[in-house]
Amino acid sequence: MSDLISRHCDLPASDVEWLHLLIGDWQVVSDLAFADLVLWVPTREGSFISVAHCRPSTGATVYYEDIVGSVASEAQRELFEQARAQVQIQRPREPQWFGSFTVREEVVPVVR
Repeated sequence: MSDLISRHCDLPASDVEWLHLLIGDWQVVSDLAFADLVLWVPTREGSFISVAHCRPSTGATVYYEDIVGSVASEAQRELFEQARAQVQIQRPREPQWFGSFTVREEVVPVVR
């Protein structure tokens, strides 16, 4: 995580350490929510990159491939920007299809 952040983002060391502490409890949250958790951080180029991912052990995962290091799509970027600007949870209007089931993603802004 630290390597990805230092290569693509402008975050102070104290924020990076705080993010490490944040994701330290993610497995419990992921299991209780029956959901994948992905941490996306803004890049220097104006996009977002995935720097952490936690899969639930209590249910099906959405992302079967490793998405850490992935750059956000245009649709995701719009939701991330809205979440940052409004400091509110953002939900797309339509669910996405992953194989034979639908998934509704939520973007939750993390504020320190």
